[in-house]
Amino acid sequence: MNNYQRAEVNRALLLVVDSFDYYDVPAPYRAVIVESFLLGLAGKWNIYNMDGCTCVPDLWPNKFTPSCTPHDGYWKMGMGGYMIDRIFTEINKCYRLPKNKVKFRFIGVRLGWWGFYKWKHLFNGNVSKPTNKLIEAYNYYKDVK
Repeated sequence: MNNYQRAEVNRALLLVVDSFDYYDVPAPYRAVIVESFLLGLAGKWNIYNMDGCTCVPDLWPNKFTPSCTPHDGYWKMGMGGYMIDRIFTEINKCYRLPKNKVKFRFIGVRLGWWGFYKWKHLFNGNVSKPTNKLIEAYNYYKDVK
């Protein structure tokens, strides 16, 4: 990633962090979002070339959305599956997406996971243990649901 791209991702991260209080994003979800950006900036996944929210329109001002960035990042780092799909859904709820869109996105990512990505990651050996922040966010979800 060149300096311009790094600066663009950093600006996007600041925009996302600035949105946390307005949308009342719980601390465990904030931590997952920030961690995904930082891991991307550290080169653990190609954050700059991610496509954002695939196949769905988004009203965020750039492709680095608070829900899709961590979802794409954890999937690309081999931590895809139910845990990050669930956190993706909870973050979408925090950002006040309509219930039908939240449900559509959850069903879409689950179908994508079971229909293609799980097998692609297994075949390529791209399977990693979830980070502590991801586990904490998932445990938070389970505690408040």
